[in-house]
Amino acid sequence: MGTGSDNDSGLALLCTAGEFDLLITGDMDTRTEKKLLAAYPLPDIEALIVGHHGSKYSTGEELLAALSPEIGVVSAGRNSYGHPSDEALRRLAKAGAAVYRTDRQGNIHISVK
Repeated sequence: MGTGSDNDSGLALLCTAGEFDLLITGDMDTRTEKKLLAAYPLPDIEALIVGHHGSKYSTGEELLAALSPEIGVVSAGRNSYGHPSDEALRRLAKAGAAVYRTDRQGNIHISVK
């Protein structure tokens, strides 16, 4: 769903190792992403775990512009929802993020040196 669901009250995590930052927004929609941006000073990030399996309601342009992720990881398998959505994938491409998808590449391993 777009707004008002339990997905909006999930936990977001910013993980930092040296100069490497990874953000996990869970199933936040774009409305909740805006609240996150307003509430916390977030850095440019290297990796973003794309919200809500690449739903068209998540990973909005405002979030992508603020964070400038280099990598977007989409966790999705076969599903009837159409995840990841073409809209989310287009937004990631427009933001310049390289996209890795579990439905295409399988397990995604990110290591920091």
